[in-house]
Amino acid sequence: MSAQPNLQVQWIPIGLVDADPDQLRKYFDPARLEVLKETVEEVGLLNPVHVRPSATQEGHFVLISGERRWRSMKALDRDTIAAFVHIGSELDALTFAQVANLNREELNHMEVAAALHHLWKSGMTMEVIGRKIGVSKVTVSKTISLLKLPTEIQELIANGKLSFVVGVMLASKIKDPEECLKVFRTFEKYCDGDTTIAKLESFLKNRDRIRPKLGDGEPITSGRVRKLLNAAEATSAKLFGHLDELAAMVESNPEEFRADLGRHPS
Repeated sequence: MSAQPNLQVQWIPIGLVDADPDQLRKYFDPARLEVLKETVEEVGLLNPVHVRPSATQEGHFVLISGERRWRSMKALDRDTIAAFVHIGSELDALTFAQVANLNREELNHMEVAAALHHLWKSGMTMEVIGRKIGVSKVTVSKTISLLKLPTEIQELIANGKLSFVVGVMLASKIKDPEECLKVFRTFEKYCDGDTTIAKLESFLKNRDRIRPKLGDGEPITSGRVRKLLNAAEATSAKLFGHLDELAAMVESNPEEFRADLGRHPS
């Protein structure tokens, strides 16, 4: 974002400041908000928020960064809030907001992926994005690739139940979302809770042999296994019954049996 010399703090009526509808963070921890509210109540707002003039409502401002501080001030029924007002293009404001967000450690991997994707779709190259946040172009690309994953897998990554590297490998190896979800669910059964990158690599390398399937291509279920075993037992019983009957026939008249087979005693 271009520098704005002599940027001064302004006190703005809090009712004129609106949340950014494109804010990537959708969840704000109530406990952490309560702690911040108590801090603001005790010592005041130490860091002003950053806003830009609204493009749709004259006299209003839209938050660029500082939504938790703004929420805390609103919860305390404060009339005004200290803010830096940024005058610039939408892309400048977007860049400032996303870079500010990306420098917060509490963002999960999916929120980071969404932020990088916003910057990329706004016209910034992955190389430029990487320079701004201090990572490589490859890392930017891999992170954005997480957005191609099925929603179920994205949620696991966002909640910390599945690692970033496992998500990236799934996105790179299996392009179709539906197929990716099927493979992942089979992997979950195979790995028995060990969803490490090494386990996934082994699974993907050998999945045609590992993947439990029957002749019709449908995955094995306990019900289908039980049905097959019962059928196999019934077939075995019939087979042994025929063998017993055949043995009795041979024992009762071996010469005739040999003649029927076109054989002769040695």
